[in-house]
Amino acid sequence: DTLVPFQLAKWAFLTFLVAGMPWDLKNKDDMGSKLLRAILSTGWLTNLFRDHMLNYHTTITEILKRGKDKSKAKKIAEIKKWEDLAISNAANTRKNKRLMLAMLLEEYCTLFEDQLILIGPRILM
Repeated sequence: DTLVPFQLAKWAFLTFLVAGMPWDLKNKDDMGSKLLRAILSTGWLTNLFRDHMLNYHTTITEILKRGKDKSKAKKIAEIKKWEDLAISNAANTRKNKRLMLAMLLEEYCTLFEDQLILIGPRILM
């Protein structure tokens, strides 16, 4: 089986929350910081089950507010930066996905028009 990138990000984020992985902002080589930076700067929302959605940034912010971490103000500020970065990159990401899907649909239409034996897929057109 293959793992879709957004599913990998979702499972890594949930594992991070459940395991309580520590992350240090002072250390730039900290694996917890690298993992959160990668997840929180590329997306902001995922579905848990059908229509139940989980917002990455508000979830981790609420957990930090409830905790007793001494540097939670710095961490919350860093999360806000990552959220702004994710929102600014969202338009380009969405545009690239739409372009990829349009090109894929165009290739499928060409394939179905050229291959007369593929009756099943031609019924869908």
